[in-house]
Amino acid sequence: MGKGFRQLCQTDLTGVADSEYLTLYSVSACIEACAAYNEANGLYACRSLTYNANLTSSFSGEGGNCFLKAGAGTESPAGDVVASAQLEV
Repeated sequence: MGKGFRQLCQTDLTGVADSEYLTLYSVSACIEACAAYNEANGLYACRSLTYNANLTSSFSGEGGNCFLKAGAGTESPAGDVVASAQLEV
């Protein structure tokens, strides 16, 4: 597709609903999932994502640790196990 992602360390993207919840083992895998989601659903179906490296969050009712988002979101400071990425448009 030729679109890249701008990565943000220790940042959550808020103010936009999560489109998909996945359990993945790296932020790179989460970015790849967002790109695949766009390929299957349209270029801007996944505009951003937030990844939590704490895998126990997947089992504590959050539904996953990789959260794909339909919008860009607002950057908010987060803990050192959280990273986000936004599709460069």
